[in-house]
Amino acid sequence: MTSRGMNMRKRLAVGIASVGLLAGLACVEGDPEGPEELETSGLNLTVDYKGGSDVAGFRYYISKCGKKSEPLKVVEKDLEDLVLPGGIPSFVNKPFDEKSQHLFADYFTVLKAGCYDVRAEPIDKYGDVSKQCRSVEYKGAIVKDGKTTEILLVSQCQGKKVGAIDVVAALNHPPKIKSLEYDPSKFLSCPDAQVKLCATAYDPDKDPMTFEWEQIKGPDVWKGPKVVYSKQKKGVRTECVTYKLEDLDADYKFKVTVYDQFHSKKGLITAEEWFYKNGYGKVESRASLKFPLYVACDKRDTCPRTMGFWKNHLDLWPESATKNVLYKVHHHKVTWLGVLLQPPLGSPCRILGRQYVPAMLNMMASAYTPQKILEAMEEAEGLFEQCPFLNYKQAKRAEEVKDILEKYNEGKYATEKCVDLKDDDNDEPATAL
Repeated sequence: MTSRGMNMRKRLAVGIASVGLLAGLACVEGDPEGPEELETSGLNLTVDYKGGSDVAGFRYYISKCGKKSEPLKVVEKDLEDLVLPGGIPSFVNKPFDEKSQHLFADYFTVLKAGCYDVRAEPIDKYGDVSKQCRSVEYKGAIVKDGKTTEILLVSQCQGKKVGAIDVVAALNHPPKIKSLEYDPSKFLSCPDAQVKLCATAYDPDKDPMTFEWEQIKGPDVWKGPKVVYSKQKKGVRTECVTYKLEDLDADYKFKVTVYDQFHSKKGLITAEEWFYKNGYGKVESRASLKFPLYVACDKRDTCPRTMGFWKNHLDLWPESATKNVLYKVHHHKVTWLGVLLQPPLGSPCRILGRQYVPAMLNMMASAYTPQKILEAMEEAEGLFEQCPFLNYKQAKRAEEVKDILEKYNEGKYATEKCVDLKDDDNDEPATAL
């Protein structure tokens, strides 16, 4: 190989890998003439073509044992064109496997017998210390008269940082609804119309599932849906809910939707939500079923009437109802009749009373009264106990209760067939107001 001066080390070598080096330290019989001097050698800078590191050669330092002064020798050597063990028996399995191929640099020199410290420093094409491979040293090498001491040093290089992508593409199937059961039937009768609905669904992937029940047609239900049973086993889930319905002739339509679920940091979420949060956009993974429910009531009630009707038909009031007291203001009594005949003057109590009194008269006249109205009447009576000194929250609630009772008085909760109040013997049904 051709040698070059220190100022000529400008040859390309790039990459990261492991590289081995061999440093030979020897002595021969007899001492060289003259003092020990600092010497250097040039580099041919063979590229680390195997590992692709920045190493182009090695710089060797040889010093007397324990001496921290300038080394006796500083020599640079490029990488050999050969590899170790390279079929050389002395190097097979010591430590490299016979099939291994390690680049190396070799430095042979004659020294006086004695103790030496040896260091090999990997360098790049500019003669700078390698940023990718480590320096390595051997302390206390003994050179004997007339013999060669051979030392193998191995410089460990840093490998390229690598990772991996393992792409697993899995299938997800939406749930399927297997059955829907009514208990006792989808045809219900008054009074106290109640039903239990049980839906069974399965997921082909055995994912956990969640059910959503909703009403899409018919008057408001009194209570429900209330979950009374829910269990999943081997990918099959059954959930039961109950509804309590108003005593009204009505056609209902309900809907049950089943979603499969995935796990997230916050617990179970629907698969659809998981897809959306992970950048898939809107994806549907659900099963839905719409189903009917019918309620028939045989009884016929009188039709509820409005505040204006009762104000103009005092003859239809029950006896003594005109003297009923709604609430007291100090020593003054606000009566049922008074609250209808006098302007409310912005009073929340009087405004509520103008719908409460007709509602009570409708109930006395046997008008159909759903549970929701009974609860609203009871709440109104509680507010009257505080009148006329209602706070802001109570006044706001009085307005809301008034709206509920007004709908009742206008016939919004009446049965489809109700008897006209003024002609109870009339077989023809009257239309609710």
